[in-house]
Amino acid sequence: VVGASWKGISYMRGIAQSVRNPKTEAQVKQRNFFTELNELASQLSAEQIRCLFPTSVGKMSHRNALVKQLAECATETDGVKSIDFAEIGSLGNASQANIPDVSATVSGTNLVITIPTGDIYAEQHAQEYPVFMVINQTKKTIAMVNAAAPFGTAAHTFALAQFGESTDTFRAVMYNSGSKMTIHGFGTMGIAERPPRK
Repeated sequence: VVGASWKGISYMRGIAQSVRNPKTEAQVKQRNFFTELNELASQLSAEQIRCLFPTSVGKMSHRNALVKQLAECATETDGVKSIDFAEIGSLGNASQANIPDVSATVSGTNLVITIPTGDIYAEQHAQEYPVFMVINQTKKTIAMVNAAAPFGTAAHTFALAQFGESTDTFRAVMYNSGSKMTIHGFGTMGIAERPPRK
């Protein structure tokens, strides 16, 4: 028996004397799904994950909080449980606001993320800098990137190579950093507002 404490939670666990691994269909399906979840969460750095969760996540790690939210995007097809990348949206625990949906399109060697013109939220926060989560639905990857220009700029251009290839299908989700200056890295920032969860 082993005892320990983590985040104020005391626990004890017994170490198995013999390992049984029947590998039932349900176990294998769930293990494969958790492997996919962990691989996806690992694509974001610890700094980026903490940035998405600027306030306390209670008695769990920031990474586990992210995995829990990603698990809510599950779908099952032909007995295979996986993440539905079309359902990944507002992640984290920052305040929710009426942040508009944005489009992500490939233009030559660039990925262009466009904020709808005339959007009230974008106009009210025109001097603040957005952060984008880029979702590559084809390659099943996610990435976070800071904008080099504030909300007042309609089109934000990034090198495509960091996210995928021209034949891939992309989506983007926009967050508000709350900063009125260009942001470099994620170590000292936290998301101020995120779009509403759907």
